[in-house]
Amino acid sequence: MAYFVQNALVEGKQEFSYTWNGVRWLFSNAAHRDLFAQNPEQYAPQYGGYCAKAAAGGVLATTVPTAWEVRDGKLYLNYSAQAQNEWRQDTATKIVKANANWPKILNNDVIKR
Repeated sequence: MAYFVQNALVEGKQEFSYTWNGVRWLFSNAAHRDLFAQNPEQYAPQYGGYCAKAAAGGVLATTVPTAWEVRDGKLYLNYSAQAQNEWRQDTATKIVKANANWPKILNNDVIKR
């Protein structure tokens, strides 16, 4: 939620957790937890939290919390700072490609780490 509300990465705390889609999400305060709980689909990262740039290329890759962007009300995470820089080049086209590739790339046997 801090990505949206504070435009920053803020570490969550155990006491402000919420379970959604089988995942335990941590928040920095109760207000952020409650806002997320009202509409998780709005705030959860795109592509299941996998790298947006990689999804545009048709593959899965893990992400780091420091390589992120909120664009048009959606959260996109990326593999690294370099991937983030590449993501920012013609992002609109990459979003179209990633949306077309998702979720069929979930069947990939390899996740790039």
